[in-house]
Amino acid sequence: MNNQSGLKTSTDSSQATRDSHSLTEHERRLLHHCSIPAADTLTELGTSSQGLTTDDAKQRLIQYGPNEMPRAKRLGFWGDMLQRIKSPLVIQLLVIAVISGVMDDVISAIIVCAMIVLSVGLSYILDRRSNLAVEALGKRVQSRTLVLRDGKETEVRISKVVPGDIVIL
Repeated sequence: MNNQSGLKTSTDSSQATRDSHSLTEHERRLLHHCSIPAADTLTELGTSSQGLTTDDAKQRLIQYGPNEMPRAKRLGFWGDMLQRIKSPLVIQLLVIAVISGVMDDVISAIIVCAMIVLSVGLSYILDRRSNLAVEALGKRVQSRTLVLRDGKETEVRISKVVPGDIVIL
């Protein structure tokens, strides 16, 4: 907190220390590069104000790989069903179905079980369709950006941007 004179107290510095401990390595590097002069950042990244050469960019693409988000591991059918059955609503409905069955209210138990099957089945089908649509859209849309390569503005796919590229905003 700031006191009345505007000076930071030890509470502020301890908060900053806690915040810096929760940062990832990538975030720490980004903060470091933002806090030093641009020329030093260019030197540390092995580039220049003219950007990378085409050959350097190709080499870095091989070294670091494409600039893409990792694909999430997809659950199989049974794994996905198990996740859906573990939802609080489905568990509650299962308990209601069991209690109805124990109390010899078979019709209610069957109706609740049908509700569970419909709920889990429909959510699986709708999620599967939407995931397939998102994947198809992602394959169609190829985002591009401008970078400095060989001293010239060059349009490249975002997946081809590598460490050391200077991106034109």
